[in-house]
Formats: sequence, C-alpha cells, structure tokens
Amino acid sequence: SKVQRLRNAAQALGLSWPDSTSLRDYQRTLDPTDPKQAALMLEIRRAGNGASYQPYQEGVIPWHEAMAATYAHATAAGQGREDRCRRPHRPQGRYRWP
Repeated sequence: SKVQRLRNAAQALGLSWPDSTSLRDYQRTLDPTDPKQAALMLEIRRAGNGASYQPYQEGVIPWHEAMAATYAHATAAGQGREDRCRRPHRPQGRYRWP
C-alpha cells in the first residue's frame, strides 16, 4: 500500500513513525527545515492522487484533504481574457494605460 511504502521510506531516512500513528497525524509532526523530514514530506505529496475536481452537488460538502477542511474553488469563465478584450490595441503608443 502507499502508506506502507511511506513507512518504509521513513525508516530508510532514519525517521521514527510509530505504528499507532496515522499518516495524517504523522505528517503534521514533520519539520520542513529538517532535510530528512522534508524529503519524506515530498514523498507523501508524491504519493497522493493529485488534484481532482467534482461538479457541484446539492447537499454535498466539499472536502480538501491536504487542508483538512471544507473547500470549494471556482473560476470565472473566460478568466484571463478580460484584459485582452477590455483594452484597445494602440501599436503606436498613443494610448496611456489607466
């Protein structure tokens, strides 16, 4: 399993991970300024399933595992095109941007 591989990695790095401690609880104890612990933190991140997106469903509370909290992210349709559409093109530089 992924957790067992992470436990093996912790052992190889010389880190102590008690059998009674879950991955969620153990990773909260890791210190990113310690190189060995930072390496394990990176392995934990790589072992994740990556981002996934779910459409809105009435009555379903979204959950963000890495933040361990409810979370919803929304983007505006056409985001990033606003600047290209709003400002007129003035190739000779006669226009001053506000």
